[in-house]
Amino acid sequence: MLSQSKIKIPLLLWMFLTITIYSCGTKEASKEPEALFSVIEARNLGLAYLEENRLDEAEAQFIIMTENAPNDAMGHANLGLIYLRKSDFAKAEKAVQLALKLSSEDSDINLILAEVYDAVDRDEEAIEILQKSLSTAPGHLRSIYKIIDIYSKMVYARPEDQAVTANREDYLLELVKLAPGNIPVRLQLIESLLIHGETDSALTHLEVLIQQIPEPPQEASPAIRETLKQMQIGNNSKASRFFKIVHNVLKVTPRYQSGLWHLKGPGGAVTGFPIMDFSENLEQQMEDQSVILNTLRFTNASSTAGLERINSIVEGSTSSVLAVGDFDGDKSQDIYYSAYNGDQNHVFLLKHDFGELRDVAAEKGISHTGRDLDAIFADIDNNGHQDLVVTNSTGARYYNNGGEGQFSDLSSESGLGALIRGNRILPGDFDHEGDLDIYIINNGPNLFFRNNLNDSFSEMAEVMKIDGGNASGRDAAFGDFDDDGDLDIVVININNENKLFSNLRQGQFEDITQASGLGGEKNNTSVVGGDYNNDGRIDLFMTGESGTGGLFRNAGEGAFKQVETKILETGSDAAFLDFDNDGYLDLVIASVGGVRLFHSERGKHFEEMSHLLPEETVGARQVEVMDYNMDGDLDILLVGIDGKLHLLRNDGGNVNKYLKVRLVGLRVGSGKNNHFGIGAKVEVRAGDLYQSRTVTEEVIHFGLGQRLKADVMRIIWTNGAPQNLFFPGSDQDIVEEQMLKGSCPFLYAWNGERFEFVKDILWRSALGMPMGIMAGEMAYAFPNSTKEYMKIPGDALVPKDGDYTLQITMELWETSYYDEFKLRVVDHPADAEIYVDEKFITPPYPPDRIYSVSDKRKPLSAVDGEGNDLMALLDEWDYKYVSNFMLTEFQGITEPHDMIIDLGDLSNAEEVILFLHGWIFPTDASINVNVSQTPDAAVFPPRVQVPDENGEWTTVIESINFPNGKDKTCIVDLSGKFLTDDYRVRMRTSMQIYWDHLFFTVDEPAVEIAETVLSPSSADLHYRGYSRMYRKGGRYGPHWFDYSAVETGPKWRDLTGNYTRYGDVLALVTEPDNQVVIMNAGDEMTVKFSNSDVPPLQKGWARDYILYSDGWLKDGDMNTARGQTVAPLPFHALKAYPYGPEQKTPDEGAYREYLMKYNTRRVTGDVFREQLLAPRTNK
Repeated sequence: MLSQSKIKIPLLLWMFLTITIYSCGTKEASKEPEALFSVIEARNLGLAYLEENRLDEAEAQFIIMTENAPNDAMGHANLGLIYLRKSDFAKAEKAVQLALKLSSEDSDINLILAEVYDAVDRDEEAIEILQKSLSTAPGHLRSIYKIIDIYSKMVYARPEDQAVTANREDYLLELVKLAPGNIPVRLQLIESLLIHGETDSALTHLEVLIQQIPEPPQEASPAIRETLKQMQIGNNSKASRFFKIVHNVLKVTPRYQSGLWHLKGPGGAVTGFPIMDFSENLEQQMEDQSVILNTLRFTNASSTAGLERINSIVEGSTSSVLAVGDFDGDKSQDIYYSAYNGDQNHVFLLKHDFGELRDVAAEKGISHTGRDLDAIFADIDNNGHQDLVVTNSTGARYYNNGGEGQFSDLSSESGLGALIRGNRILPGDFDHEGDLDIYIINNGPNLFFRNNLNDSFSEMAEVMKIDGGNASGRDAAFGDFDDDGDLDIVVININNENKLFSNLRQGQFEDITQASGLGGEKNNTSVVGGDYNNDGRIDLFMTGESGTGGLFRNAGEGAFKQVETKILETGSDAAFLDFDNDGYLDLVIASVGGVRLFHSERGKHFEEMSHLLPEETVGARQVEVMDYNMDGDLDILLVGIDGKLHLLRNDGGNVNKYLKVRLVGLRVGSGKNNHFGIGAKVEVRAGDLYQSRTVTEEVIHFGLGQRLKADVMRIIWTNGAPQNLFFPGSDQDIVEEQMLKGSCPFLYAWNGERFEFVKDILWRSALGMPMGIMAGEMAYAFPNSTKEYMKIPGDALVPKDGDYTLQITMELWETSYYDEFKLRVVDHPADAEIYVDEKFITPPYPPDRIYSVSDKRKPLSAVDGEGNDLMALLDEWDYKYVSNFMLTEFQGITEPHDMIIDLGDLSNAEEVILFLHGWIFPTDASINVNVSQTPDAAVFPPRVQVPDENGEWTTVIESINFPNGKDKTCIVDLSGKFLTDDYRVRMRTSMQIYWDHLFFTVDEPAVEIAETVLSPSSADLHYRGYSRMYRKGGRYGPHWFDYSAVETGPKWRDLTGNYTRYGDVLALVTEPDNQVVIMNAGDEMTVKFSNSDVPPLQKGWARDYILYSDGWLKDGDMNTARGQTVAPLPFHALKAYPYGPEQKTPDEGAYREYLMKYNTRRVTGDVFREQLLAPRTNK
């Protein structure tokens, strides 16, 4: 290994050669290219030395930079940082002030000056300069945190100063909005809110935090639970006491410390952050990307990283396995490496500690014998911590990460320990139900281990049709190769042709190799996927023996075409990477004959750039890519043919801008996506540059060239939900949005002034919705149409120009099929109210009934299972909800919880009717699939229990079902259900239902009503868009919608097929004849009912309305049967959905005529797919 002193001569020679090579025959980058090259080289070396805290060498380089570029602020600012770290504060201030004269609004430079002032206790000046800086760059996270940090010192010194305390809390609130995934900031905010008695606000932030953070350490979990309970009942003092335990435990975790590091740096002697970017003038000169390539180089940093000791042990090994991942959650990449020399397997778990890799395998519980075949880091149990899976000749190992990188060997318990094969481990959410499964590539049939989410697996390869027969598999990759929203798999075989398996969903794949253009390809050694030409499709590169393989461009719909390139395909491994951050994927190829580096020329062709690698780089077996030193450019990690690890540090790739993203799936109250978003698609638009990535690891890297920032990022999560983020930061955690993607169509009514949301409808129908496993097969929801009645309060619907006008909108990821509407105008005495039962009911539906209420009674008491009073929440219909239950990992499912109501003395009552008003946050199709696979998960609707003669709670109604969506009334007949003279009722459920209001009636007398039934007088279908969504009643209230605020454009990956054409559709909604209005997301149907036949309202009477709707609904969830297409159409004689050839749509002439006349609007997925894409040309 070369020493640092010996490496300088080759670098100078390298600089001479690159200047000579690139000054001949290429476009001149500036009038003085050699001076520009010197500036860039000084910058790159200076930053490298700063990274290693070699301050004298760094100082020398930045002095050179200031001499060659005196008008660029970067050199002066970094000198100021160096002097700050040397505690030469006067010199530091002088250098930074000079930098600010050149770039007065640079937030990072102002931050360095604030650090100088802070170091010498000039706190007020530090805050003043930061506040001034934030006035021009309000989103600068580190400046905001520095202000918080200074205010924290002031609060400690002057606890009585309320202004300082309030200012600190204001900045904490601002920073939480800007960086919602930062753990220490939110914890500090919660602590501050509790100190100031703002318990409810603290509860809001604690609930958000619990959803985001990985499973906490064992010693914190009980305290978190108690903090939540005390906050829910408003006990601030106890909540504060328990929260201090939580905060103190989490403070010492790597993830907490990493959150601090990203805001304030390592601390101690290594203060502050260096300036990475040149001034605008120099950046303009570097728009010719060859200037950056001229000065970029890879430096062998193996010695600096501490790999020499490892290499002395593994030298001469005959086989090896390498995996990269962040096992301890500190946001730096760690390494698993094993090397086998014929009689011994050396196993290393290399923890990244401030630039040095330290072996911690023994202390973390990693130890086994045999020869490793492959290894991966992946969060198998979805607890937010990366587990380690290793295939091995003596049996696979499943090392479960319980938190903070402490592993437990669960190989035997999981069943994986019996596996003695496995050339390649491919983790991914291939059934799209929220957790990672494991696909194993073998010499022989491949294996698919479906995750049961309890550290056990079910082998399903043959059932799913991806066992691949007896081919000898070498490698595999996943991605949405046909761009239909689900993950497909390509498998590389040694002595058989490669295979491409298309995901059909519902746990089925299809071999489409022959149609894909990959048929006949074989003898390959590795495959890697990436969008090399930035057209939004995943292309493939394969290495092979003796030149087999090559670059295969994705031509769309799962078809590939081989591209002629200058790339040498012979090799054992390869990786896509954007090593110069220009926004286009480059390639590195490892082979016995050497390592080759190829640069993409704007996605059109590749040029070899292997001279950028260290001269001593030799052949390699395996290659991984990582930002080892977290400086914004990608480094290369090699396993040499000698068995040694070689770390090639990228010096200069970060001259171009970059974007580094980590996805954070919600761990509690969701269950829709795996925690790190593996398998999601991330797209970025930055000016004229578009890029896409499939998430295969925790960190996603995008180069931006000289573009200052990305304009928009779109994440398409593995559950299919899109999430847009505008102007994302350069290093950011993107937290999954708790998005409502399915909840039925929306009903808006004209109330005399405007259209307002009333409730959602068609809730009874869920075509193709999986409900669970029955007799070994997936059971789907009943196919019946809804025949649904919903109350519209009298003040919510007022005639407009002689009509009652309703708007029916489609705003979620769904397709509706409407067959009939009726509006019932119900007049009744004003001293009585009317209700209809709006709960979910399975067929056969009971006769419709209007319930009258003239004597509304309230319970004597209502408490939860722990005796906490609920009456204040249930007393009125006021959008204040009972919410003190514990969420599980799944949306829609809670821990079992109780509501106990005392109805008083009912000894003389004959009829007792209970009315409950509220809403449900439901599961979805994919969650249902996950729950059906997870033995420990259980969901049950509210059941009614009463005391028996022994005082024990006895179930008398197994299920009252649940609200049909938002703002619905559930009616429960309790007549004859009481077993004793104790008239208490306990309702127990594990569904996420929020009750708002509760009352009951006793022997309610019949009330006279007058009813007029109206058919639609007109119905018009047209495009509208999407209403603004908010939560009515706060964070526990239902999703609500503002009709006056509308967005247009593609929002969902639409179900494809023929929809009803826009225009008059009255003939389709007057009779239940199977001739339905088919509506897509964004559509609106205006339905009017003439009030000309409605009699005047009698004096002393009131008027309400009941809407009858009949139809079906199908959502686009990844696990909804036939959820990608409009067809097959439903009809009233259906016995099951999806249906086979034994059931057919009506065949009469009128139905065929309807199809041809009305269903002519063709919808494809192209608009959604191309939303961020620039117009493409044929390539």
